[in-house]
Amino acid sequence: MRRGPFRRRRRRRRRGWLGEAIELLERVVADSERLLGEDHPDTVNARQVLLSSSPA
Repeated sequence: MRRGPFRRRRRRRRRGWLGEAIELLERVVADSERLLGEDHPDTVNARQVLLSSSPA
């Protein structure tokens, strides 16, 4: 899986762009589910990263 979206999310989060970072991660999760399937390890990882990035 490409790591580019994850790097962009980290940069945006560091700069205070949490909303944009979360939107990007949501797209990564949706694409992973569509292309790889819901149970694929990369999809599960993307979902975990999204959940850990979302505000409580």
